[in-house]
Amino acid sequence: MMNTYWANFAKTGDPNGNGLPQLPVYDLKKNEVFEFRPDGSATITPDHRKARLDVMEKAATSTKSN
Repeated sequence: MMNTYWANFAKTGDPNGNGLPQLPVYDLKKNEVFEFRPDGSATITPDHRKARLDVMEKAATSTKSN
């Protein structure tokens, strides 16, 4: 499924295609990610990693400025 999204994106600039769950345009305000599940399905879900990644980004940015 992921390979098909990548191939569609490379060919047309749009990852969506027939038979695939609709991959929406990313919206920073919604704080959602498109997640591939171990069972092979895909879904839109809240980004549970965002807070941790924001802390790491802030630490890396403050380190660069010193």
